[in-house]
Amino acid sequence: MRTCGKLVVLWVGNGNNEPAWAKIISAKNVVLLIQRGVLTQQFSVWENGRQIFSSPETRIRWQFLDSIFFGFFSSFRLLQLTLNQRLGKRMDLLIVEGSRGLMGVFLKRIGLARAVVSIHNDYLPDIGSLAVRLHRRINTTLSDFAAKNSDEVWRLSPRILIGKNHPNNFVVPVFLNENKTVRKKVDSIIYVGFPSKDHALDILFEIAERHNMPLEIVGESAYLDSIRSTAPAQTKFHGYITDSDRIAEIVAHCFCGYAVYLNTGKHSYSYYGFASKTFHYLSNDVPVVTTSTSFFSEFIESKGIGHVVPPEPEAIERAILDIKTRTEEFSKQIAIFRQEWNSKVGRFFDYRMAVLLNDARK
Repeated sequence: MRTCGKLVVLWVGNGNNEPAWAKIISAKNVVLLIQRGVLTQQFSVWENGRQIFSSPETRIRWQFLDSIFFGFFSSFRLLQLTLNQRLGKRMDLLIVEGSRGLMGVFLKRIGLARAVVSIHNDYLPDIGSLAVRLHRRINTTLSDFAAKNSDEVWRLSPRILIGKNHPNNFVVPVFLNENKTVRKKVDSIIYVGFPSKDHALDILFEIAERHNMPLEIVGESAYLDSIRSTAPAQTKFHGYITDSDRIAEIVAHCFCGYAVYLNTGKHSYSYYGFASKTFHYLSNDVPVVTTSTSFFSEFIESKGIGHVVPPEPEAIERAILDIKTRTEEFSKQIAIFRQEWNSKVGRFFDYRMAVLLNDARK
């Protein structure tokens, strides 16, 4: 049962930044965080800046079907989970991702939510087969409608086109966790993600083999299965993990994070989105080797927290070897950058909550 403060509900993904958002917002409010990822779902309740309840992580059923229908079915599941918590008769603020924002707009219309923020963490360019292009166009249209009819639009990147013309649209900064995990023998390279050909793991395998560098691979996919046999002998495959504490334990062995993309142009979803794997690395003081993909890439070199390279084997190899010889130097710069960046995140949420929750009184 809800005890104090306004009720803020987040229907978001399962990256490592959403719990940090919940922690910041719950300093003065009650927060219900429901995270729905590619394979799993979990919810938690936050008060006074800390998590007071967390459900077990459950495997999602019928995810492919839900994706085909633009999150229609999961929207009702999210609503059911929200109402089951009985934290209040009405949400003071609902923050909801993508086309599921249609449910948020509907809930505001019928009085179950006082204010709605439409958040967008990626943008799918109009490429692929006819069926894929049609699906993406419909998804963009639905997301646009949700954005236009929400109180505010938060975009994870200034490159995301959805909601760009909304009078109250903002680029929402992702919180950079500080995982104070004790560093151990630091000799490995880590990759975290949903492996695809675009992520250049074959190049990483060749470099690691040549220099006898252990690899830590977090993620699973059919593509990874197809190239698993080519990995160096010292490679550890950890499978699909969303627990940031568990990932931090793995990263504690690593001197470099790998976030290379072969496609760096405007026809790649990565151009518009955000390489969340980068924040797993930086949260643990691990410098990153990446390509000029998302808007965040510009901070990597300028802040001295890693290297941005062209997607070419020689350039990638040079960057990895340089980081290996200067790991401590990079790690110190990451600590400085993280403090500056998170101060900006805190100011953003403090101000936006003040505006939105004041408006929610009306």
